[in-house]
Amino acid sequence: MMVYDKEIDNICLSIDNFLINKLDESPLDENLFPPQYQALVARINRLQLIFQQLNNFAKALSQGNLEANYPDRRNYLAAGLKQLHAQLRHLTWQTQCVANGDYHQIVDFMGDFSGAFNKMVMQLKEREIVMAAQRDAMKIVFDNIEPLLIVDDEDHYLALYFNHKANVRFQIVDNDLHKATERTPFLEKVLHVGLGSIELFDEDSQHWYTVVTSNLPWIGGKKSILIYCTDITVYKQRENDMSFVANTDKLTGIFNRRAFDNALERVFEQSQHNSEPLSLLLIDIDHFKEINDQYGHLHGDKVLVVLAKTLLSSISRPNDMVTRYGGEEFAVLLPSTNKFGALTLAESMRISVQKLSIPHDQEPVDNTKITISIGVTTCIPLKIDTPVSLINIADKALYQAKQKGRNMVIHFPFNE
Repeated sequence: MMVYDKEIDNICLSIDNFLINKLDESPLDENLFPPQYQALVARINRLQLIFQQLNNFAKALSQGNLEANYPDRRNYLAAGLKQLHAQLRHLTWQTQCVANGDYHQIVDFMGDFSGAFNKMVMQLKEREIVMAAQRDAMKIVFDNIEPLLIVDDEDHYLALYFNHKANVRFQIVDNDLHKATERTPFLEKVLHVGLGSIELFDEDSQHWYTVVTSNLPWIGGKKSILIYCTDITVYKQRENDMSFVANTDKLTGIFNRRAFDNALERVFEQSQHNSEPLSLLLIDIDHFKEINDQYGHLHGDKVLVVLAKTLLSSISRPNDMVTRYGGEEFAVLLPSTNKFGALTLAESMRISVQKLSIPHDQEPVDNTKITISIGVTTCIPLKIDTPVSLINIADKALYQAKQKGRNMVIHFPFNE
């Protein structure tokens, strides 16, 4: 018959507690047991410590804590966990290598995970190869397009990126645009262009550029500005050539009626704004029909060409304008010119033309003599005035000059 031993029962209960659900329970106090049980209690406490170390280490690994303390080196039961810990640390190092572009890492100790990891590394390697090829291709593209700059939004003199043509054009060193602007002043203009598009002329190269700027999100959330410059010099030249053709009289080589109408509208508005005098001369060749009838239209054209050159040589200011107004009529637009100046120039033109002697090939052999009649008006335009009213007054003055016998200058006041 077995005798019930309460001390043994307490020891067994403690073993059940820390094995099943109370590993963190305090160790048994050896002194509370009879001497014959104290050695057993000491070994049970050591066993509890071993299980606590295993539990804590396994829990740390399960949470990804690879810095957890190792179990006691005498705890042989932790050997497997220690090996797993070492492999996880090595896997972490391998992952960092992959993140830094080393795609030669292979994992072979974690079953299905190893296969998935190695497949991921291969896919990253293939994508890196593709991306490298794309980067090379894009670099070739960017280096061959027009100057392209990406600058820091906060510091417009810090270049975050620039292509080859921008480097050549603006001579950028170490991303420092302060130095570059000293070499190429045109860059200073470019850096101060607001968002949008504008045409700028570069005095150094004598080239025209369209500069387009826009906001651009940059790496790390940094705000930047993209600046793209397109050389439009050829297009500007073509535009100027087309404008020249469109605004030039084909026969005489001076401005035509289209150019006159555009210029008159512009200078009329300027004279209104600045309260400055504006004068207009309308000129007509006297008896031009008879010249055509007697000598033919080819000779009449010659007369028109000679007259145009004579009128053009009479003006000296860059803003004065001689145009062929239509047929045998010419117009002279004189910004910032008062009545006295306009009449003086008109009379000088009349005398110069009267002295002309234009040779012809038909009988009689005498050279052609021509005279002109000139109508003049001067105004300081008011808000209610229009360019058409200026033409009408000058035309009335011209009509009176022809009525009174031709070869004369008549001035009509504008506001009377």
